[in-house]
Order: sequence, then structure tokens, then C-alpha cells
Amino acid sequence: MLSPLQIRRHWLGEVQLKPADNPIEEALRLRSISCRGVLAARFREDDTRRWLLKLSVELLPGEESAPSLYTGFIEMLGDFQVHADYPEEKRADLVKVGGGGILYSCIREWVSLVTARSVHGPVELPTLDPRSFLGDGEEGGKK
Repeated sequence: MLSPLQIRRHWLGEVQLKPADNPIEEALRLRSISCRGVLAARFREDDTRRWLLKLSVELLPGEESAPSLYTGFIEMLGDFQVHADYPEEKRADLVKVGGGGILYSCIREWVSLVTARSVHGPVELPTLDPRSFLGDGEEGGKK
């Protein structure tokens, strides 16, 4: 059975990723990463039931005792559509939780792939509960 939420396409927006200046030996011991995500959701005001999501994840410097291996900013956008039979009053939550989780997974994969070829080696962003996206960002407006 298909999900009532379907992704039509997704793409990278803004990207910045910088390895820390730690010596390689120290970096191989640390494997630390700290991040924060913000989700913005906008729906199209017509009968297409389409939503545009933008998830921004910031890789933070961490603390002095556990500095991050990478700092930067990754923005992923996605075009989603909700099935016509899905209750209208539940659509925003479905899009934020499902769509936010999909985009975060895309960002995690991208960071892992890019850092695998970087000086400090691959880093996996921490997993998160996609329900944390409820209530964040904007809702409404036209694309």
C-alpha cells in the first residue's frame, strides 16, 4: 500500500561544509557532530494538494570538550503531494512529519557521502524523531 504522502522530487539548496582544523589523529578519535534542523512548509493554494518543504540543517561547532568534525549548513527542498482521500485537517502534520523525515534522511545520506571523501572521514548525522518538525516553520501561502 502506498503512503498518502508522495514525494515528486527533491533537490539541494544551499550547501556549506567545512572540516574542522583538528589534527587528523585527534579527529579520528572524536567522531563528534552536533546539528540543529529547521523545517518550513508551504502549501499551494489550489486543488493539487502539493506542498513545498525546505529543511535546513546547521552543523554546529560543538563544545570545547567535544568539537564537531565539520561545521556548515545544508538545505534540502522537496515537492510533495498528499492523496485526495487523506483528511484535510491532518495533511499539514502528515507533510511535516513524513516529508521532514524524508528530507532529513536525504541530508544524512548527502553528508555521509561527502564527508567520506574528506580529511576526517565519514560522519553520520544523529537520527531524530520526525515528530519534532510539528509546529516548526510556516504553513500556508502560495509558492
